[in-house]
Amino acid sequence: MKNIKKILLFILSILMLTIPLVGCAEDQPPQEDTAAQEDTATQEDTAAPATVDLLNFVIDPAQIPQDVLDTELHVAVSIRGLDNPYIVTKIEGMYMFSEWLTSIGQNHTVQVLDSGGSNDVEINNMRQFAALAGGNAIAYADPNESAIAPALAEAIAESGGFIGTAWNKPD
Repeated sequence: MKNIKKILLFILSILMLTIPLVGCAEDQPPQEDTAAQEDTATQEDTAAPATVDLLNFVIDPAQIPQDVLDTELHVAVSIRGLDNPYIVTKIEGMYMFSEWLTSIGQNHTVQVLDSGGSNDVEINNMRQFAALAGGNAIAYADPNESAIAPALAEAIAESGGFIGTAWNKPD
């Protein structure tokens, strides 16, 4: 049962992280056809696993065991404050994800972890959230600084949960 929970948590975390990015994808220009590329493509086609169509990806709730749906999943978004409308959209995204979890019958809680721009508070918030979740956690973090991203990831990893993050500033 623990493996099923981890698989479900992994799938849900991937969805939580990739669905917002699907709309950001740009069309790639076609590559030139050369004999070397064709040989490589032929080799890759025979060995590569099938790709997932994220725009049409659907999880069939009927395939999720009831004991997994009954297990409480903890969902959180870690933010720096509510002053920036961009950051507020991350909270809205978490609530949209929560609505989807409700629609499939997944028992869950949601939490906004507001650090107020403090690195120490953000790390402490994530540690407390991870401890409460006991491995049944999916979190999204918007770190105050790139230097604390590993500490946020370690807090969730130690509990057995999953985290996604994005950093929009170069070091």
